[in-house]
Formats: sequence, structure tokens, C-alpha cells
Amino acid sequence: MTYPNTGVVKFTLEVKAVGTPRHPLSPRQKAIGRPGSADLAKRVKEVAFKTIDLKAEYGRIMASRGQPASAPGGNLTTWLHTVPPRAYLFIAARVVNKTDLDATVAFAHIASQVVDGAGLFCFGPTSETAPTTYRKVAVPPEVSIDRVLDRACQDLLELQREGVEEVAAEAEGPAAAAEEALGRVDHDQTG
Repeated sequence: MTYPNTGVVKFTLEVKAVGTPRHPLSPRQKAIGRPGSADLAKRVKEVAFKTIDLKAEYGRIMASRGQPASAPGGNLTTWLHTVPPRAYLFIAARVVNKTDLDATVAFAHIASQVVDGAGLFCFGPTSETAPTTYRKVAVPPEVSIDRVLDRACQDLLELQREGVEEVAAEAEGPAAAAEEALGRVDHDQTG
């Protein structure tokens, strides 16, 4: 999700849910189900690329308006944490054991390097014999979803006070120029 829904994006939030109970039609899957950390490497990479793209686009928009834009320097993490839009990732993970929990927490810490906050909520089966009866699993406070959610809410309140910037009615940039050029080519060929 992004805020605002019109104008220049100033806030993004992505939510991922990982880890599943064993599917009845998956005979090779363990009875406890799929670990929460199993797909997080791919999900964190997706979020990282999106965050980089959105922050670079914000810089391009500001530069097109004659405002100073911050280009990535030698430290990508510092750049990602200092330029808009604010970016958050929330992860709900069904973890199956301590190893899975540790890997999931490690991925949340990695995600924190590319987004402004990564919040994690973990839950797990009470036992291998009861794989769909759950208990909450504690995570470190710096990635705890309640703390990160509070930071995200504070950011949204501040952005709401700032107001929404309108974007030009006509799109600017390479895509708009390409569409305009294609329109001229089509007109020239049919005219």
C-alpha cells in the first residue's frame, strides 16, 4: 500500500505472510508444514528492489521539479534510510522450530537494512502432533511488529500533517515521451 493514493508517494507498506501447515495433497512435505523462513530470502529481495525503485523515482520526480535529489552514494543502506518515501515491511510468520525462528528473525534484520522498518509477528504450532494449534512466539524488540507498527503510524501522522502534493496532470518522464513519440509515428504512418 502507498500513501497518499494520489500525488507523490511518501509512504509504502508491504505485508508478507509466510509458512503454512502441511497441505493434504503434498505427500513429501513434513507433517509440521512449511517453515516460515523458507521463502523469506526471495521476499526480502523483492521488497529491496521495490524500495530502491520507489526511492529512486521519488528522487527523479524531485529533480524534474528542480529540487535537490539525493543519489545513492557509497552506502546504499544509509541512502535508503534517508530519502523518501518511508518504506515498511510487516511479516507474519508461522515458524516450525527454533532454527526456523532464528532464520526468520535474521531475515527481518536483513530487511531492516533496506526498509525503514521491518516488523515481525511469529506464531507456531504447539507441537508436531497439533500442527494447526498455535501459540505466539517472541521476537527481538527491534523487529517486534508492535514497535515497528507504532513507528509507521507516527510517520503517517507526520505525513498527514504535511499534506498531499499534487502531481502534474500530464505525466513527465521517459515513458510519457516514448508514448508521445509512438503516437507521432502512428499518426505519420496513417496520415
